[in-house]
Amino acid sequence: MKTVGLACTGGGTKALSSIGVIKALEELNIKISAISGTSMGSCIAVLYAMGYTVDEIEERLIEYAVEFPKYSAKDKIKAPFKLIVRGGGKNPTVITKTIKEVAEAKGKKLMSDLDMPVFIPTMDITEKRTVYYTSRQIKNEKCYMDRPIEEAVKNTCSLPLMSVPNDVYIDGKLHQFLDGGMTHNIPTHRMDQFADYVIGVENIYHKKTNQKKVNIITGIRNTFQSMRRSAIIWQREFADLIIQVDCKDVDIIGSKEEAKKCIEAGYDSAMTTFSDRLKIAK
Repeated sequence: MKTVGLACTGGGTKALSSIGVIKALEELNIKISAISGTSMGSCIAVLYAMGYTVDEIEERLIEYAVEFPKYSAKDKIKAPFKLIVRGGGKNPTVITKTIKEVAEAKGKKLMSDLDMPVFIPTMDITEKRTVYYTSRQIKNEKCYMDRPIEEAVKNTCSLPLMSVPNDVYIDGKLHQFLDGGMTHNIPTHRMDQFADYVIGVENIYHKKTNQKKVNIITGIRNTFQSMRRSAIIWQREFADLIIQVDCKDVDIIGSKEEAKKCIEAGYDSAMTTFSDRLKIAK
């Protein structure tokens, strides 16, 4: 029997679509033997690897996805100054607290404590390359296994400019980490080392606009989106199956209702994809 690996996409509230995909796979009795995730997808990946049920993951992360990105009036006023002086805005410290709590509840602490192959890409801007936090060694990649789970998730959830780079000392050397979604938003790369069949979740969430004016905010946002879209093209090549989920009508920072909409969209897309495959096979 083939082993199956699932790559959970990043993308804030939209990324909760991967929860719906997991629901569908469970209903179809397709066991996930390895899992990866970027940004919000990393939260899903580590909770699943800890043994949380899909309903527990949904309950915890819907609340988190809505609360995590909120900025107070004070944060917004200080944001331009922090951007100039520190290179980023509010640091997502709530991630550390959230993931640490769920990990401790399951008696887990380090990435190597996880019971199945899990890997999380993040950008090491000190070494200027993508590195992996993982529960298993990955060939031909720089890996960190004996590091805190919450550190891995926090690093891959730190969007450039919105968040100040995370300073982490490893073996006495300072490393600075930022969001892994810039280069690996669907972390299928290297999944073939842990699974025979690789499934990737891809959110189709880029609205077509007739934007005539671009300010610094829209310019930065569009640049990041372009980088992600370019990276996704080659990431598709490492998957045996890509499940595309339409989340165009949901914002990256969405409401609870929008979060549930993304989960339902992921479930429906997965069911439709496998149904179409069965029809073709017949």
